[in-house]
Formats: sequence, structure tokens, C-alpha cells
Amino acid sequence: MALTAKIQLLVALRFFASGSFYRVVGDTFGVSVATVSRCVSNVSIALCRIAHRFITVPVGNAASETKRGFFDIAGFPNVIGAVDGTFIRIIAPKTNENDFVNRKGFHSLNVQMMCDHRLRITNCYADWPGSAHDQRIFKNSHLGRNLENGNRNQQM
Repeated sequence: MALTAKIQLLVALRFFASGSFYRVVGDTFGVSVATVSRCVSNVSIALCRIAHRFITVPVGNAASETKRGFFDIAGFPNVIGAVDGTFIRIIAPKTNENDFVNRKGFHSLNVQMMCDHRLRITNCYADWPGSAHDQRIFKNSHLGRNLENGNRNQQM
């Protein structure tokens, strides 16, 4: 019996929110491990396809509002976002395994994110192994290159 799109979404969201094993999530919904895996994959692909509609660097009026917001919160002028990196724990990959060990000693991706004054994610770059330094990631990202070149009104 096929799962509805709503149930697939709920299964994937439960997995994303809990970080639990597929078996635990599957038991919650009464579905198999393979079904949970397919739900997580399908929903992840769907989210990636539409992410650009929701995760965008502010430009124009949105940039002005963000700058005002950061100034109101902290007195920082001309800020369009707060950028930082975070480690997302992963299972050790079979190739280049050592590249994914971060400075804290576990396997991860080093994900760079930027948020606005309302804590909405406006940029996400998740292409680097855990051992990569935040500065290296920033310098090689579209966000970093565009800001460095003064291209603040382009999508990053």
C-alpha cells in the first residue's frame, strides 16, 4: 500500500527532528526501514528542489529591512546576515574517511549557514568535509566570493 505524500512528509520530518534510527521512526509509523529510507530520500530531494524559493540572501528592500533589524538588535550598521559554520554528524564514509573527522574528533560535514535578524536561514553551503576550516569554506563559497567582489545584489 502506497503512503500518501502527507505521511511520507511526516515520516521524514520525524527522522529529521529526532535524528533517530530508521527502525525507531518506522516503528512509530508502522512502516519498514526501507520505507522510512525512501520517505527521507524523497522528501530530501523535494526540499532541495524548492529550497531556492525560501533560502535567499536578502537584496533590495529585504536587505534594507535586514540591515535595520541588525542595527536595532545590536547596533551593527550595514549587516545583511550572520554567518557561521556547524558540524553535522555523519556516518564515516568509505572514501577519504579522515577528511570528514572534525576538530572535535567525530565524522561530519562542515556546513556554512547565514541567517537574517529574525534567525531565518538565508544561505546554506554544505559541500565540505568536517576537517575543512570555516574560513576556507567561506572563501570558496558563492556567498564569500560575491561579498568579497562587492556583488551584494546577486543571488549567493
